[in-house]
Amino acid sequence: MTSLSNSPTCDLLTKALVARVRALIEAKGLYSADAFRVFDADRTGTLSSSELAGALAWLGLHLPPADIHELVRSIDTDHDGMVRRAPSGALP
Repeated sequence: MTSLSNSPTCDLLTKALVARVRALIEAKGLYSADAFRVFDADRTGTLSSSELAGALAWLGLHLPPADIHELVRSIDTDHDGMVRRAPSGALP
């Protein structure tokens, strides 16, 4: 995968990756909200970079750690290094 960085294409790459993750979740027969709960190993309502890496690997996406961290930074709304569920309970 092209490295996610602070470039004009970062937002587009992030959106494409999120769409791919949603499609892979659906292909596993899960709803996004259910998948988030499964991926949230420590039951905090957030996903750490390591939880996200494990989730992506389970879905068949093996990204380098730098890309995982950049993905988290790009969808982390409060800049605490964690991914939160969208209000609907789905992935962001």
